[in-house]
Amino acid sequence: MSRDGAWRNDAYPGVAVDISPAMRDALLNRDLDLAFLVGPITMPSLVNLPLCRVSMAWIAAPCLDLGPGEASLARLLRHPLITYPKNTTPSMQLREMLAQPDLPPPRLHSSASLSTIVRMAREGIGIGVIPPEVVRRDLDEGALRVIAPAPVLPEIGFTATYASAPDCGLAATAARLACEVAAAPDWRR
Repeated sequence: MSRDGAWRNDAYPGVAVDISPAMRDALLNRDLDLAFLVGPITMPSLVNLPLCRVSMAWIAAPCLDLGPGEASLARLLRHPLITYPKNTTPSMQLREMLAQPDLPPPRLHSSASLSTIVRMAREGIGIGVIPPEVVRRDLDEGALRVIAPAPVLPEIGFTATYASAPDCGLAATAARLACEVAAAPDWRR
């Protein structure tokens, strides 16, 4: 990554960045040896080692008017919601939460680019549904805020996932190392 947090493919040409379903498929096709993804992926041919769990939050620009009091789902749905692509776990969990007959139909914008989601939320286009850890600097600087109190969103878990195969030694070792790093108390700094 560059200093501003943007991904630089030229710096890491053997590393792929994609959404979890695409990485799962690449693991199954043996196009990838190891993936860090939202998991676990429940398939007998894949090994999942838990890395961490992260909270999700409703994130918005300070200029976005949500009115006084608690931010109910109905109040949040007055604005577009911006989150991960349809076929990802966080997006499916969000859609499940919003599938209530007493709620207005949601306006959902999805993107596989976390930086796009953050930029759209920062510009007041809608409410981002993302982990607050990824926008900590924006939160600290006041460019974004966590909407609270608001309905609690389910956490998402990340795994180090690799194919269960005789030649997976390096991937298994790297996955275990990633778990050790993720277990360290200060890994998120």
